[in-house]
Amino acid sequence: MKAFGLPDECWRRVLGNLEATELSGSVAPACRQIQRISEHPDLWQTLLRSDFCSSLNHRAMFQAWMHMHHSFHPRQLYIFKRREHSLDLEMARTELQHRGEQAREQERKQRRLRALNYFLVRVAHCLLCMCLLATSILLWLQMKDAIQLSYYVIFAPMFGFEVFVVISAIITFAIYFQRSSAGWTFYWNRLQGTVRWFILSTSPCECLWVLGFAFSALPLLAAILENDIHLPWHEAPVPPALSGLLDVHFVPSLERAAAPVVLLQLHWLMPLPLAAAGRL
Repeated sequence: MKAFGLPDECWRRVLGNLEATELSGSVAPACRQIQRISEHPDLWQTLLRSDFCSSLNHRAMFQAWMHMHHSFHPRQLYIFKRREHSLDLEMARTELQHRGEQAREQERKQRRLRALNYFLVRVAHCLLCMCLLATSILLWLQMKDAIQLSYYVIFAPMFGFEVFVVISAIITFAIYFQRSSAGWTFYWNRLQGTVRWFILSTSPCECLWVLGFAFSALPLLAAILENDIHLPWHEAPVPPALSGLLDVHFVPSLERAAAPVVLLQLHWLMPLPLAAAGRL
């Protein structure tokens, strides 16, 4: 019996306007004729072309694929392509989420790096200028006899800057020693600051030597000005041979970094340990 008295050709035209889910789920159980017509190969081939052939290249590949699988019913091929398409969509969605996480992590790293470089460069420059200005004003007032302060107090701003440099050096060396770990290479390659420049120009050990000599200058100078340490220039001069040996040892490796600072302290402050030993 024909449904509603319509031939199969009319039903194929009607069912050709439906989606695959409607064709297999809602209309097919209506009656036996519609169920038989809904499984017609032409309907499912039309659905395959409309759903999975978006360009001429896809149509050529689709024709070759259909020819390779001509033994299967087009409805089975449609189900296979739909599952494959769903899997591709899921993989693309997962990849998009993964890339989004990577982009957000990269943005977080960029923000941390900008904050770290701002701390190591801009804050260091501003703090150095303020400490130098404060120390210079205190020294000028001391020379004008406007105030009577200990030189330890006068150099206190510079001592605070030295503490800041120590913190910066600890941060830089921590990143340096972890640069081979995952994620830390990004920070080390883009890090700025004087301590990193010292490490790259010389070596970590020589950088520690330079920092140690630089940090000892102001405390020794304050101690000399306060007469806590007396310089026995005539009693314990620096042996010329020792001075020359130290020059030869330090100059080749530190000439690009801080050789003037180191040599100044070696020539001028070397007698201080001997003076301290003499007082004991």
